[in-house]
Amino acid sequence: MEKQRKYGKIILLFVFCLLCINSLLGVMPQNSKVKQEAENRENRELATKPKFTFHNYNNYFSEYNIYFDDNFPFRNKWIYLNNLIDYKIFGKSSNADVIIGNEGWLFGLYTLADYEKSNLYDEEELEVLLADLLVTQQYFDERGIEFIFYVAPNKNTIYSEYMPGKEGVPKGPSRTEQAIQYIRENSDITVIYPKEEVLQAKAAYPDLQLYFKIDTHWNYMGAYWGTKPLLEKMGVKTEPFEQVTWEEINEPVLRWHGYDLAEMLGISEHLSVDTNYHLSGYTKNEVSSDGEAALIMSDFYGDERNYSNSKDKRKVYFARDSFGVSMLPFLSAEFGEVYSVHKDKLDAKTIDEESPDIFIYEVVERNSFGLINVNHWKPELWLK
Repeated sequence: MEKQRKYGKIILLFVFCLLCINSLLGVMPQNSKVKQEAENRENRELATKPKFTFHNYNNYFSEYNIYFDDNFPFRNKWIYLNNLIDYKIFGKSSNADVIIGNEGWLFGLYTLADYEKSNLYDEEELEVLLADLLVTQQYFDERGIEFIFYVAPNKNTIYSEYMPGKEGVPKGPSRTEQAIQYIRENSDITVIYPKEEVLQAKAAYPDLQLYFKIDTHWNYMGAYWGTKPLLEKMGVKTEPFEQVTWEEINEPVLRWHGYDLAEMLGISEHLSVDTNYHLSGYTKNEVSSDGEAALIMSDFYGDERNYSNSKDKRKVYFARDSFGVSMLPFLSAEFGEVYSVHKDKLDAKTIDEESPDIFIYEVVERNSFGLINVNHWKPELWLK
């Protein structure tokens, strides 16, 4: 016991000395190696070194302290080490927006209210939601365009068993299920929410992983099962799953974005492996693309156009979020043309110019039902 205390004191002294040396480096001219280590890896502007003047002498030391904290030598490595210790030893999240689940699964805090069913709509909110949808449906009906509203399930809706805690999923409908039931009971709007179909696939093929462990999205296998009900609703007969082959790959869907929850924890160098799939055999059609949202950030927030030699020559306008990116290969293979754009970039003028046969508005469950009123889609471009 005495030896352990002695060694513990030596280790603490050693760490203290390292920190002192590290601090001294902060007030010395930095060499290129230290500068490289101090590169900004945060999604904000780091403080710049203040100048001592007659006008700022009252605030100079507090400003310098902020600058020093932001530009601490080897700061990134110290932060990484701290985050890694929190995660590996204490099972603690270094980011309040990331939930540490069971068996290495991570979840976004922004899905917790959906999971706990603590954000249900009241009657007035449901009425407004439906009114927005009816306005949008009328817009498409007047143009002879089929309108489909699609909701992708949250990760913890499908993999609730990996959420922390023993209480499980609360009983009763979720906010999404509540809204969809209300829409179906009070309108003829086509709404697709493939929760049951994806859960059935998960049960039938337990060895297949449908969502990433360290990312908030479904992978291409999950997107395949999530897209099938949409295609069936549009009258497309897909190849049976027995014809599909796949290869496991370690690759996020949005390659320019990385595994987002691991990135948010600040330990993406440690959490860098997850399960995705390259699928083939799901179609006999050939597809060509102009742009690829999975590869280029500008295409993700902009548009992408895909063509196929399918016998179904209908044109689809696919307004999507990030979950829709992994749906595109399966959707694009079955129609003559699929024009895809991020839903936040929608404008009615472009819809008229594209003149699609089908318009699909896709949104992930956690993002609720916002922005579904066509009058909100860049009205400055068309409300003249």
